[in-house]
Amino acid sequence: MNNDLFAELIECDLKTTSSIKKIYARFCEHENFITELFNLFSCPDVEREATWLFKHHCENKAISLNSTKCEIFYSSAICLQHWEATLHVLQVMEYVKIPSQQSNVIYGFLQKCTEHENKMVRAWTYYGLAVFAVSFPEKKTEILATLTQAKEVEAAASIKVRLRKAHALLS
Repeated sequence: MNNDLFAELIECDLKTTSSIKKIYARFCEHENFITELFNLFSCPDVEREATWLFKHHCENKAISLNSTKCEIFYSSAICLQHWEATLHVLQVMEYVKIPSQQSNVIYGFLQKCTEHENKMVRAWTYYGLAVFAVSFPEKKTEILATLTQAKEVEAAASIKVRLRKAHALLS
């Protein structure tokens, strides 16, 4: 399946979702679909499409990943190159349990993303930090301080919305 999925994704145009939704419909029921997507995260030519498919899958199916798959997801996710692929990962953090053995690396990734040039990445990073704090309460005070500071310096409406949702998640 990997070669078939890769071939279709390389030709896909993400400007319209209809083509990628058709790809999703063709491949989502395959036994190794998630594993294949995670493998494609490491292919810069299709990382945006692969992460979009995973995001779409998370939003439309009740997924339950075992700890090994969660580890693979986060290991792959922190190496992404395109900002949209990073955004997709941040948008699905609430669906993928953060493995405790990777918590320091993931927290470092999130801290780095707070300085990202793209405002949508920053917006979802703040929400990702809140998701992180839910799983690792020992970081809650530090993360709340980061969110409070961001609230004072971030001007974009999209970021302010995510900051409110992040605060609400931690209330």
